[in-house]
Amino acid sequence: MKPQSNLQLDVPYPKIIRSENNPFYVSLLQNLYADNKGELSAILQYTYQTSIFSKSSKEIAKTIMGIAIVEMDHMAELANAIICFGGDPQYRNSKGIFYNTKEICYCNDQTGMLLSDLQNEKYAIKAYGDTASMVPDQTLKALLLHIQAEEEMHQHAIEKLLFC
Repeated sequence: MKPQSNLQLDVPYPKIIRSENNPFYVSLLQNLYADNKGELSAILQYTYQTSIFSKSSKEIAKTIMGIAIVEMDHMAELANAIICFGGDPQYRNSKGIFYNTKEICYCNDQTGMLLSDLQNEKYAIKAYGDTASMVPDQTLKALLLHIQAEEEMHQHAIEKLLFC
């Protein structure tokens, strides 16, 4: 399934090539990858919500699943970057705490779910921007800013669902 064009940039992700080991970069990337507000959480929350929304609104379900698919791309790009900088893309944060689904929003009301999604997208936008500002590696910075731009697209799509 290809996501809607308003959910993903139409240019390829900048490619990280094998680089020297950099534990600092790996630590930053692990948090974006599998912290409780990272890409893994986004994917799981959006796929859960797609199941719930499929009963009440096919349009919302389609948009949310489209966002989940793009988040899967983000996760794959982050995993590649983690490997390129000498890490192992396990489902854990930089402190070594393995991922737990307790942070997923399991509320069943449409507005509550979309507000949670909106809050998470705003968090992701800030996290990617903050992380990009901490890395001098231009290819990694470009990847992070690319993902940040797509998170902004997700924010706009969710706002449209909420407020239109």
